[in-house]
Formats: sequence, structure tokens, C-alpha cells
Amino acid sequence: MQKLTAFIVALVALSPSAALAQVSGYLGADGFFSIRGLEANKNYAVNLGGMPIIRAGTSNSCGILRIAGSGTIKASDRLEIKDEKSGNIYGFENSLNISIKETQRCDGSIKPEREIWKDDKGTIYISGLSPSSAQTIRLLSSTPTRTIKANICGFISFKIGAPRPGAIIVNNQAFVLANVQSGGGIVCRKGKLYVAYPPQPTINPIVASTWLQQNPISWSSSTQIASISGSGGSSWSPPPNPNPNPDPDSSCTVGVNCDPPPPPTCPQGYTGTPPNCQAPPPPTCPQGYTGTPPNCQAPPPPPPPTCPEGYTGTPPNCETPPPPPPPPPPASNPKPPYGSACRLNGDSLLIIGLPPNKRLIFGGAEMSNYREATASDSGKVILNGIDFNEIWEGSSDGLDAFDEESNFIRNVVPSLELVPNCV
Repeated sequence: MQKLTAFIVALVALSPSAALAQVSGYLGADGFFSIRGLEANKNYAVNLGGMPIIRAGTSNSCGILRIAGSGTIKASDRLEIKDEKSGNIYGFENSLNISIKETQRCDGSIKPEREIWKDDKGTIYISGLSPSSAQTIRLLSSTPTRTIKANICGFISFKIGAPRPGAIIVNNQAFVLANVQSGGGIVCRKGKLYVAYPPQPTINPIVASTWLQQNPISWSSSTQIASISGSGGSSWSPPPNPNPNPDPDSSCTVGVNCDPPPPPTCPQGYTGTPPNCQAPPPPTCPQGYTGTPPNCQAPPPPPPPTCPEGYTGTPPNCETPPPPPPPPPPASNPKPPYGSACRLNGDSLLIIGLPPNKRLIFGGAEMSNYREATASDSGKVILNGIDFNEIWEGSSDGLDAFDEESNFIRNVVPSLELVPNCV
């Protein structure tokens, strides 16, 4: 918190009863947002209002993207898919009109038609994308949420990144960030709350449900939106006009008084015009080879002369075999002498017993020693550059583990200065 106090001209201490008098927000000049007036040592779900949940995906070689059904995606949710290779953005609503059909295994043949369907497990598929390419998925009907524990002074504090959310939502209270001025901030020292003087601007909350209703996350301006009929078919709005009317105050209709977009083209390597795209002829193996690509087999070469048994090289340069190399040293396998964590190579922290193959977030009080890592299939992770001298409220800081949705998993290190060396 030293970076925070650098902005504070003078500090005024408040008693605990004063700290709980009113829930209000503060934006520090260092980019940390704080909410005071909360119950001490209690976990709070913090919602980043106005920001969609973003996930990364990859289309297969047929140009089909698979979106696994989960509790995150609900009926009537709106989704955007950005094809990073073509730059096109497609949007649709997860409606009951999406047809359910069996999905055939991809055989490498590109499916140029843009369609949306589901399988009987609720998995969503969209075709007509660039094959084997990165796809960005934006869930517009949900926002990221993380869990933060209030300190002993009854406030939470966390760094706001870019782009800035439209509002911070806690307990159905929205702290709107539009036109907010930053100030000195607030700090907690030995159970006392200190605020900057002169006082920084406070942000009073409004009802979150009202703000969310008035500020829905909109489609991107260039999104082609699907209209899905009751029979499961889909039609798409035209892409944005590449040659708009130069007068920004007038409107126009594509194909009427605005230049129409260029006609659709077949995927790279195909011939013809949509929807009559013809795949290129299948590749063949080089002359003299057998099989079909990629399983081409070279003709067998004539057998070369060989050296006597036990010798190496090729005639006439035959060499006696060298002595066998010494066995490799046993692989190092550091582990804690006791407990589930140990200090490795001075400034690294080895943790065992975590959920296998799971992406985790680690941090101490006020997210000091913040790290992100994925546990191995044995539930082990190594965090580098850990400050084992981090102090929180006069004592050695600890380290907690959270999942990607910022849900608390467990305390992995109660005290960093007491962590033993690995053996």
C-alpha cells in the first residue's frame, strides 16, 4: 500500500463505528478502487458491470467453432464471435429456436455455410469461420465476478484495469465510474481507517438492478446478427457498409443509396462463387511414392553395406562401439519437508495438493504477491519471485488460492516467513 499513501497529503483516522456509518466508494489516483462501510472479514462478490465475459476458442479444420454448454451460458443469452483471421464479428441469441442435430466428425473439408446448431448435450456449434483459427467469444449477458474479503477496517480494495468497467457492483449496489475524479485513497493501519485530507470525492451507490437495466452490454457496431427462425434456420444481417455515405448526419440503406458491400467469396483455395464453392483437387504424393497425403510412403532404398556386428559407422569407416554412457543422475523432485508448501531456490514457492490441471489465482492480503498459474496433473505449482518478507498488519502475510471466477479455494500459506525450505 506504499504506492497508495504516496497520493495522500494528510491522513485522518476514523473509529470503527465511523467506518461502518455509510457504504461509499473511492477511486485512488493509483488506480485502486475501494468500498468502505462493509462488514469486516467478510467475503464480498464484486461484479464488473458493463464488461462482458470473454473467452478464447479455436475453430477446427472444417471452420466450425464448438462452444461447450455450461452454467455460464443460459437461455436467451447473447453471444458474439470474432473471427480473428477475417476480422468479421457474428452475434446470436441462445434461443430455443436453435436446431438440435447430430454433429459429424470433421474430416478436414471446410464448411463455408454459416449455420448455428446444438447437439443433444447443449453444446453450441457455428460454422463458416476461418478454419483452424483463433476465435474470441464475448458473452454479453453476463459480467465477470470476483470474490474479495473485507479487511479489519471494513473495506475492500482492488486494482481497476483497462478498459474500465462502467460500474462496480456489490450487494446490489452499483458504484458508477463515469466522470469520477480520483483522489488520495484510504488505508487501514492496525485496525484504524485513515482517509485522505482534504477528503477525496466519494461515490455513492445506486440500485444495481436499475443501472444494469439502463446500461445493457450492446452488440459491437460491426456485428452481423443472426435471426433464427422456428424451424432452426438462420439468416444474418448484412456486414457494415465498407463505403458509407460521407455525410455523418444522413442515413442510407445498403444497396439503395449506399455502396453495397463486396460480394461473398469462397474460402482460400476454393473456386467458384458462394454457395457453389468447389474444393481444390486432393493433393497427391510425389512421383515414385505410394499412398495418399499426408501418409505418403517412400520407395524402399537398396540395403546399404553394414559393419561387423558390434561396430558402428558404414564401410569402409567402421568404428568399434564406444563404452556405454554412465546412467543419468536421478531427477530432482523437491518437496516440502512437511505441510503443502516449501521455499524453492530462494524466491520461489512450491505448492502441492492443489486441484489438478486447474487455472488458479494466488494472492495475499489486498492481493499482494498476486500470481496466476495452472496446477499440474499432480496438483503441483511453482510461483516465482515471491516476496517472503511481505507484512500485513504487523505480521507476516499469507497466501490464498482462488479459481478463475475468484472463488476462494483455500489458504495455502498462513505465514510466508515460516515456510520451510524444500528437500
